[in-house]
Amino acid sequence: ISRDSLHKRRATGGKQKAWRKKRKYELGRQPANTKLSSNVTVRRVRVRGGNSKFRALRLDSGNFSWGSEATTRKTRILDVSYNASNNELVRTQTLVKNAIIQIDAAPFKQWYQQHYGVEVGLKKRSAAAAAPAEEVKQSDHVQRKLKLRNKDRTLDPLLDEQFSVGRLYACISSRPGQCGRADGYILEGKELEMVRTKTFKEEHPLEKRQAEATRIREKYPDRIPVIVEKAEKSDIPDIDKKKYLVPADLTVGQFVYVIRKRIKVSPEKAIFM
Repeated sequence: ISRDSLHKRRATGGKQKAWRKKRKYELGRQPANTKLSSNVTVRRVRVRGGNSKFRALRLDSGNFSWGSEATTRKTRILDVSYNASNNELVRTQTLVKNAIIQIDAAPFKQWYQQHYGVEVGLKKRSAAAAAPAEEVKQSDHVQRKLKLRNKDRTLDPLLDEQFSVGRLYACISSRPGQCGRADGYILEGKELEMVRTKTFKEEHPLEKRQAEATRIREKYPDRIPVIVEKAEKSDIPDIDKKKYLVPADLTVGQFVYVIRKRIKVSPEKAIFM
């Protein structure tokens, strides 16, 4: 791999004669293609100036920050979910900068309970099934401190939902092939909504998407959400990748039926999600 221009053709199309040898500063190195694996391997590479780079070949954990709570925890990386540049990197579970991954929520769940005295991610249970939790004795000072913290406490419902599953979406912000680490931040707000939109269809079959439909229905009361199935030779573009919000006078079943019959629906009548 060479980063010089001596091996390239001239503008006229003719080849250039090699008039000097290759230089050390023109070398290129092959990509690390850091894989998700428990057999952690990081190599030290001697680079220009006697400095070092750390080439991570296999990693399984990293430090991830929770921006809105200003805290950072080391946690396991569980899965590579999405990569805007290349689907092949998702299939091969390759850790690169800006890859969207899923991390273990346990360290953050533990911190949240300790910091606010509130357990997050509790699955909804009936009153009869819910067993009374044991009360932990706390000093007046601790109680005052927790009360003060809880006054301004807010938690995104989407994050709470992820805590109940035990996995959080995160983005890698470091460069594993250069610094030997896979560090990043937990996705929140618009970023998290975008990633859920991209990955939700692959992870959940149609009959299991009712929770997402309910959430959208609450957000847009005048519209009804429909997650469109793939239909060949349809007039609506990219059916398998799009999620529609349709006028409220149509039911979910009717709209899916219209699409399956391949009757043209103008894109102006639907909001692309």
